[in-house]
Formats: sequence, structure tokens, C-alpha cells
Amino acid sequence: MFALVYLLLVGFIDLRAYAMTLGVALDWNNHMVLVTGVASPWLLNLAVAALSGLLVFWFLHGTTDKERHSSAPQFFSAVFALLVLLVCIIGFSATKDYSVRSIGLGGQFEAQASPVLMWAQAGALSPATHAVAAVLAVLVAIALNRNRAAKRRS
Repeated sequence: MFALVYLLLVGFIDLRAYAMTLGVALDWNNHMVLVTGVASPWLLNLAVAALSGLLVFWFLHGTTDKERHSSAPQFFSAVFALLVLLVCIIGFSATKDYSVRSIGLGGQFEAQASPVLMWAQAGALSPATHAVAAVLAVLVAIALNRNRAAKRRS
């Protein structure tokens, strides 16, 4: 669940950051509504970094005392989040249309079925999502190693 919310938020912010570098502003439906000056999206990039840090922090530290004493729920939620991110990354990477289109003011930034699908695609193709997926893979591997070591000792 958290992985999908993360993916959509990163996609939403990433689309706005990309539009800012092109000098346009988008509305909630990802339609260009205003031509502005080209700007650096440093604040939006900082927001994506903060979201990524929060997601990783959430998996490093359980949200309840019960989860802190037992790493099983935390481990399974990290595995599930990693699988969700990987499926989205691979799926959207394989189906992304990279053809060039001309865009007029008031038109969609990219042609998609819905704004939410566009946010998910942008989130899946974001380097921040790839980095978070790599960190989650490392966390899962460390948890598996610790589990195997604990079983050997007992």
C-alpha cells in the first residue's frame, strides 16, 4: 500500500518537476495551463528525496512496538513493497511510448488514459524509485541473512 502511494506521489511531483524544467505549469489533470520561465525544480527534487527517505525509514523502523519486537511483519511488508515497485518499474518501462509529439497549450503533457496512470508511470520511471527499490532489495537481503544466521545458531 505504502509503495503505491509512494509511487503515485513521486510520479506527481516528478511530472511537475519535469514541466518546470520545460517552462510550463500543469493542472491536476496534467494539462498545460501556463507557459512560464524555465526554472530548476530543486524544491520538488528535495520533496522526492524526502519521500524516499521516509519510505526507507518506515521499513528500517517499525511503526508499532509490536513490529519492533518481531521483524516478520516488517520483512514481509518490505518484500511486498519491493515486489510492487519492481512490477511497476518493469511494466511501465516495457510499455512506455518514447515517440515525440507536439503539445499545444491546454493539451495533455503526454497522452495517457488518466492522470493517475500518468503519475504511476512517471513514478515508476523515476530514478528515485529505482534507488528506493535497490535499498529495499538490500534490506530484504540483510534480513534474510540475519534469519539464516539465527537459524544456524539455534
